Amino acid sequence: ANLLRTADHGTGKFLPTIASELGQPEEKMRDTLRFMRTIGSVETFSVSQPGCTPMERWRLTERLQQLWDEVCG
Repeated sequence: ANLLRTADHGTGKFLPTIASELGQPEEKMRDTLRFMRTIGSVETFSVSQPGCTPMERWRLTERLQQLWDEVCG
């Protein structure tokens, strides 16, 4: 969650990037992120860029981001 908290909310992070930065296998991170999405902590989105296929990105939900900022500053 902290890795996604520090990412730009508008661009989020790709699954391979998250896995690499945390030193975890992609499959494990995929399962973890899916669970976090189920409990409302993260969300997926796509950014359209001309000439590129949109890829799924991950970010914290607005609600969790606000809560984190209020509690942790």
